[in-house]
Amino acid sequence: MATIGPPEPTAQGTDSVHKPASLLGLPPGLRLEIYDHLFVLLAIPTDDDFITHLTTSHQIPHSADPFPGLLRTSSFLRHEASQQYREYLTLLLNSLRTYIDELEWDLVRASRLSNL
Repeated sequence: MATIGPPEPTAQGTDSVHKPASLLGLPPGLRLEIYDHLFVLLAIPTDDDFITHLTTSHQIPHSADPFPGLLRTSSFLRHEASQQYREYLTLLLNSLRTYIDELEWDLVRASRLSNL
């Protein structure tokens, strides 16, 4: 099994060819920070068009990938990033619920105003 980490120095010194940097070559803590930034970039929009799409089709649009490519890359990365992704999805779901509740409250207020 190959070790993960920076390239080992060779007897040839600085003239050796270094392998390109890889995600797995980074320390675990740094990888976890990268996952956090990646998941934020994958944020599903909470605008009115998105909510309308969800309520009429009951499906997440293809542009909002529920299983990012990073988690399909390798079983190691999937295992390492899955917990953070679940936490991210939980926060996102809570945000969507709050947004929907606010929309419903706006509808109730609008309905009450129209009855005056």
